[in-house]
Amino acid sequence: MLYGFSRDQAVPFWWIWQKVDDQGVPVHAVWGITFAVFLLGLSMLGGVTAFDTASSIATAGLCLAYALPIGCRIVFAHHSFEPGPFSLGRWSIPNAAVACIWLLFASAIFMLPQAFPVTGNNNNYTAAAVGTILLASLTAWLVSARHWFSGPRIDVDNSDAVRVKYWVTDPPRKNS
Repeated sequence: MLYGFSRDQAVPFWWIWQKVDDQGVPVHAVWGITFAVFLLGLSMLGGVTAFDTASSIATAGLCLAYALPIGCRIVFAHHSFEPGPFSLGRWSIPNAAVACIWLLFASAIFMLPQAFPVTGNNNNYTAAAVGTILLASLTAWLVSARHWFSGPRIDVDNSDAVRVKYWVTDPPRKNS
């Protein structure tokens, strides 16, 4: 993901992470993620609270990452959305609403303390961390990115997509 975001210039130091070697492997991005995971692993040395918080951040972040496009589909693209080959029809919006409610509920659950009574040593700091990340992301968007970011860059031609679409709608048959 770091490589993909760096191609779109959507992460700090994108010019480092987007480099690839002779075989097309984004070595800098792989080592950058490896180092970040190593640093997160060091949090275990600080005790179980740091690990619990890191795990909760990852889980809550995943739930929010799923809820965001589903919610945007409900709120912003209600009338302009073009359904694909698989559609729930009139059940699409109610299903999306249930999914958003469940994902937000799950995110809230993972932000709760995991032990009682709550003290500074066993508090779950996920809400503060996720709130900080959301605030920093929103600030970065409002201050800078909205002026230059126009969406992901497309590095492939559509011939592959057309071939895949054709194969999905009319798969190749064996000669009998």
